[in-house]
Amino acid sequence: MAAKDNVAQEAWVLEQAIAAYQQLTTQELSIVTSTRDKMPPEVDATVRLPTGITLDVGLKSRVIQGNTGAVIHRLKQMPDPQRSLLVAQYITSKTANTLREAGVQFLDTVGNAYINQPSLFVYVQGLKPEVTGSSERPGKAFKFAGLKVIFALLENPALLNQPYRTIAEQAGVSLGAIGHVLDDLVGQGFMNASKGSGRTILDRRGLMDKWIEAFPLLQRKQHIGTFTTDMALTRESIDLKDFGGWWGGEVAAEHYTQYINPKDVTVYVTKDAMKEVMWALRLRKPKPGEYIQRKVDLYQPFWTEWLQPERAFVHPMVAMAELIATAEPRNLEVAERLYDKYAH
Repeated sequence: MAAKDNVAQEAWVLEQAIAAYQQLTTQELSIVTSTRDKMPPEVDATVRLPTGITLDVGLKSRVIQGNTGAVIHRLKQMPDPQRSLLVAQYITSKTANTLREAGVQFLDTVGNAYINQPSLFVYVQGLKPEVTGSSERPGKAFKFAGLKVIFALLENPALLNQPYRTIAEQAGVSLGAIGHVLDDLVGQGFMNASKGSGRTILDRRGLMDKWIEAFPLLQRKQHIGTFTTDMALTRESIDLKDFGGWWGGEVAAEHYTQYINPKDVTVYVTKDAMKEVMWALRLRKPKPGEYIQRKVDLYQPFWTEWLQPERAFVHPMVAMAELIATAEPRNLEVAERLYDKYAH
């Protein structure tokens, strides 16, 4: 979807959400400004409540359970998270509950809403949209192959101006995918189209945010299985690099921040090293109905040998994306620390 199409879609979502809110509550809600060049990059618009309070708006056409953590993360980046408002096309009851528990205010085009401000409290959830035959589809850049390419470009920006074949090899995708992905990044405003002066990422932070939002797709594709163990797994007790593996998620976040006591464990391991790692960690499949005290999820790495982490921990961006995907408050807090440290 081209950048101008995105802007038009977002403007429609904002107008429809305000109309639905006003019809449901009979309260006035007005747009103060929707000119992005006059606002911080995290803010898409500002609106004024009937009490006179203004809220910074983050627009998101699709909010689904898989990207709720990323949406919460984005709203926490607003200049004043307590005065921020998510506006989306549709928010399910389950997602509405998750957002409310995280303190994220929202509106959607159906009339679902949560606003908690002095002298004004609104909470509506459970309203459903009319079923239509159309839905927004992500561009090539945010499907499986595109996500691998974006990761490679963010981790190694010098790749941008390498031949397509080199980009394909280091990202681990087919040569034919590169042109489609780069064109889509240009169309969405994340990259310039100029080859004369070299390709450049125009909005690294925005691109990383959208990659994090789509990260659950990579997770699902690379998931090997869920296991348990009778061992107390810690980053100090086992150096996974000796076995061809990497600690992910909470264990990697502990390494990078020293600010979390890992509860769940994720491990990335190549096919060749899988048996050895499973033996070293004493992993086994849980029995039906068994309470899992130590949960271990195994994933195949989606990066190539050119982008392998030097130590036994996944890249900070991967650990951050894993934590955000859980949408758990304790993990989101640690993800914010990683984001502040590495999102530059």
